[in-house]
Amino acid sequence: MKLMDGEVYLSPLEASAKLGVSYKTLQRWVEAGVVNTWVGTNGNRRRELKPVKIEMRYTPTGYRLYKQKSIEQLCEDFASASAA
Repeated sequence: MKLMDGEVYLSPLEASAKLGVSYKTLQRWVEAGVVNTWVGTNGNRRRELKPVKIEMRYTPTGYRLYKQKSIEQLCEDFASASAA
């Protein structure tokens, strides 16, 4: 965890662990701007693309940091999608 400009940022490993995915998967989601999710409807499951909006920034050395609030919001979005 790192504090920058009054905001908390997570390292790639911290962010991916919080989401339960690999770092590479998180990186692909951010670069693509979407994530494939499975949505259950009436006992059936179908694949759906969901937009991913994760705020991040680079350190002067090129290391990615992900805004904690963005990661937490994505976790909530996943939880509400699986509950529906």
